[in-house]
Amino acid sequence: MYARPNNMYKAYQQNDILTLSPAAIIERLYQAMERSLVAAKDAIEKGQTAIKGEKLGHALAIIGELQASLDMEKGGEIAENLYDLYSFATNRLLMANVKNDVQLIDEVVNIMKPLGQAWSEIRREQNGHNGTAPENRQGSATAQSRNEPLQAAAGY
Repeated sequence: MYARPNNMYKAYQQNDILTLSPAAIIERLYQAMERSLVAAKDAIEKGQTAIKGEKLGHALAIIGELQASLDMEKGGEIAENLYDLYSFATNRLLMANVKNDVQLIDEVVNIMKPLGQAWSEIRREQNGHNGTAPENRQGSATAQSRNEPLQAAAGY
């Protein structure tokens, strides 16, 4: 008769994802990756091997999806650089897993955080919320054109 709360939440999440822009999806992927990396680091510090593996596996899966979604033809040099960066991050996280090295995780977080912030900026600009009053949005076209190579590299 009544839907279970867990099923309702899953339906809400699915609908939420289906209505997001590509930039918002990528932004959320970066946010989820960062949360997983922070949790993996915490698990290493607490000696929780299974949780560490789960969280690093989640972060690696996200990086793999981001890497696979690159449009190497449209994205040109930026897509190539992102591909190499994702490969580097993958290697560092695999090494962090083997060595239980939180510094390697921090290195990846520090590399990925600016990219996540760039996608947040792109999403805000697409939504018309770039933090400026409407009469001061003259720079929006410049900011949008500045972000077009990153969008092309991501395949949209």
